[in-house]
Amino acid sequence: MRTRIACLYVAVILFAGCVANPKTPNLAGDWVFEAQTGENVAHGAMTLVADGASYKGTLTTDQTDNVLPVRSLTLQGAELSMLVESPEGNVTFKGTLADDAQTFQGQVVYYDGRMIPMSPPNAMPIGLVPRSDR
Repeated sequence: MRTRIACLYVAVILFAGCVANPKTPNLAGDWVFEAQTGENVAHGAMTLVADGASYKGTLTTDQTDNVLPVRSLTLQGAELSMLVESPEGNVTFKGTLADDAQTFQGQVVYYDGRMIPMSPPNAMPIGLVPRSDR
């Protein structure tokens, strides 16, 4: 009887651990995005590679010819944080990744301190769509 109770206890603990720690999505790969802020729409592409517990890569938009380094992108639970280096200074993004790991929304803070929300109703969420099957 004690063995059954001990096995049941272990099974409950293991199950609780699985529920509490859902699989972290893999964001490495090639992505396209669209960000709408008011009247402006930026289309772009981003390539991410795993770098330990975070990601690094590059980002380009149709607004300039620059290839911008993504210095870091971290994901803790659904909370996403990204640092992009632009010629004018660092641009940061903080937001939330959707459950399907295909879209995120939040706020961009530009190098000059301007803050632009990237969520309805002020703007559309930034959408990430894989360019290729992973």
